[in-house]
Amino acid sequence: YGTCVASADGIGKTYQGREIAQVMGHPGIGWLERTEREKEEAPSKAIAALKLAPDAVIADIGAGSGYYTFRLAPLVPQGRVVAIDIQPEMLALVSRNAARAKVTNVTPVLGTQTDPRLPDGAIDLVIMVDVYHEFSEPQKMLRRMHESLKPGGRLVLLEYRKEDPSIPIRPDHKMSVAEAKMEVEAEGYTLSSVDERLPRHAKAYRNFLEEHRRLQRERVAAFSEYIADVNEGRFPTRSNLVEMDSGLLQQVIREIGQPAS
Repeated sequence: YGTCVASADGIGKTYQGREIAQVMGHPGIGWLERTEREKEEAPSKAIAALKLAPDAVIADIGAGSGYYTFRLAPLVPQGRVVAIDIQPEMLALVSRNAARAKVTNVTPVLGTQTDPRLPDGAIDLVIMVDVYHEFSEPQKMLRRMHESLKPGGRLVLLEYRKEDPSIPIRPDHKMSVAEAKMEVEAEGYTLSSVDERLPRHAKAYRNFLEEHRRLQRERVAAFSEYIADVNEGRFPTRSNLVEMDSGLLQQVIREIGQPAS
């Protein structure tokens, strides 16, 4: 992180050299719900490309007025859309609209600037539409989202393409694929594809890093084998043990039970 002279739409704080943009406040709801949005951004095409399972659990982070939330909800009739925002005014609108339309699979959640307040291992898809560039603490948010994803879960970013100067959006509210890749992969994700078919957005699918999961599974298995050996009177040599940090050790204990003393 660093600092800079704040631009018209920036906060004077940088991450990896990119100035973080100001959060669009709830008075901007009209912009989110504008009738031209389908023509300009093709959200229906973006949603169709997600290929959602009917029981998927989706986190719409920075849901705002619920523009995407209410377009996603009918596609997951056995699932749920968790609409997360840091502005109570946005969530109040989501709640009113859900009640009015009798939509029962939308759950509004008030997040913070560092935590979307999602349960661990519960989410199939995290989607952020024109939101990530406004995170004042992107590292913390990415780590919490990482923890919330199920194995094989996806994180999807839709951001205005910085590579295209013709898109009439202020620079602080755009991101390049290179910027997104650098920042997101540093927190344990891997880029699986970039979809350039949308008129103004680049849609990047970032799968939850399966390699990280694989290594954790191997460590859990190795530790389980070690505990079994100890319980049966077999004591492996130090070279057979797998080094683990305290956080992973606690996770292992949760998964296989407290080791016998």
